[in-house]
Amino acid sequence: MIRGLIVVLSVALSAAASAQQAAPKPSRLERIAATGQFVIGHRETAVPFAYFDQAQRPVGYGVDIARRVFEAVKAQLGKPGLNLRFNAVTATTLSPLIETKVVDIECGVTTNTPERAQHVAFSSTIYVDAVRIAVPANSDVAKFGDLAGKRVAVVADSKAETLVKRLAAEHKVALEQIPVLNELRGVQALEDRRVDALIAAAALSLGQISRSADPKHFKVVGDALQLESYACVLPKGDPTYKRLVDATLAELMRSGAMAKLHAKWFQAPIPPYRWALNLPLNDATRAAFASPSDPPAQ
Repeated sequence: MIRGLIVVLSVALSAAASAQQAAPKPSRLERIAATGQFVIGHRETAVPFAYFDQAQRPVGYGVDIARRVFEAVKAQLGKPGLNLRFNAVTATTLSPLIETKVVDIECGVTTNTPERAQHVAFSSTIYVDAVRIAVPANSDVAKFGDLAGKRVAVVADSKAETLVKRLAAEHKVALEQIPVLNELRGVQALEDRRVDALIAAAALSLGQISRSADPKHFKVVGDALQLESYACVLPKGDPTYKRLVDATLAELMRSGAMAKLHAKWFQAPIPPYRWALNLPLNDATRAAFASPSDPPAQ
C-alpha cells in the first residue's frame, strides 16, 4: 500500500514538473503591460550611439532606435499612456539588468557574440562599425605597420585589445600597448600626447573626438582592422518580444527611416558638440539594412 502510494506520488510530481517545464515562459511584453512602464538601457558616454546631452537627457542613434521600439510596444499592447523610463548601463551591468527585468532593451554599442548570447538575445544588426586607427592630425601614421615603436591606446579587456596583440605578433610590429578605461580616456590620452594612437571602433573614436577642445586636431586613418556588428540587447528566450523588435527594425530599414537616423547622428552636427562625424553610410551597414538579420560576430 505504502509502496503504491509512493509510486503514485512520484508519477504525480513528475507530471507536475513536466507541465511546469512545458508551460510557456511569460513574454517581457506581459511584464511591461503589468508594470505600465518600458525601460530603455543606455550608455552614458558612447557618442553618437547613447550619451547625455546638455540637459542630462539620454540621446543618440541607439536611443532613437529604442524609442521607436517603445512606440511599437505601446501600439502592440494598446497602451498609449505607457510610461517610458531610462536606466544607465555599462558593459558589465547590461546583461544582469536585462536578465533581472530591470531593463527591457538597450540599443547601442554591444556586439552580438556567442558568449553574450548565453545570457541575452540580440535583435537584427543596427550598425556595423570598423576598428581603425585614430591619431593626431599631424601624425605620419597611415596604416598598422606604421605603429612600430609607437604607444598605442586600446580599451582594456576589449576585442580591440586582443586584435592589436594578434596583429602586432603576425606582422612583427613592435608597439607598446597602453590600456585605457574607454574610448573617451583614449582620446584624452591622445590629446595629452601620452599615446601616439588609439585603436578602437571608428564611430566611437570620432564620437569622443567630437567632445575634444578642437576635433580638427585628430584624424582616423587606415583600412578596417576588424568589423563590429552592433545590435539591440533583449531578454533571452522571448521569441514574441524579439519578433516585435525585429519587425520594428525591419520596417525602419525598409522605409528609409533608419538611413535618416544614420544621417542625423553620423553625418550632421550632433548636440551638444555641434561637430559632425562625417561618416557616410558604410557598405556593411547598408547591407545589414537591406537584409535584416542577427548573425553573431565571428
